[in-house]
Amino acid sequence: MDPGRYDVEVAITAADGAVTSHFAGSITYDVVATIDNLSVDRPVIDWDNRDVTVTGVLRGRWPGTGEVRPIGGAEVVTVRPAR
Repeated sequence: MDPGRYDVEVAITAADGAVTSHFAGSITYDVVATIDNLSVDRPVIDWDNRDVTVTGVLRGRWPGTGEVRPIGGAEVVTVRPAR
């Protein structure tokens, strides 16, 4: 199964063969990402030195199998923490 959001439907079959189905909600099947060997090209980042090169290997753990493998071509976005 590919990662994503899936609807869940439950079908109940009675002894007489009648089938009733109900929407039971949805599940999200996500790859959990980690960054290995993360490094930056400078020890201090400030206003005058705000152009920074960050390197590392983005890997993901696939749900279901637990397989860990590199995630190629993924966009990585930094988020400023809330104050």
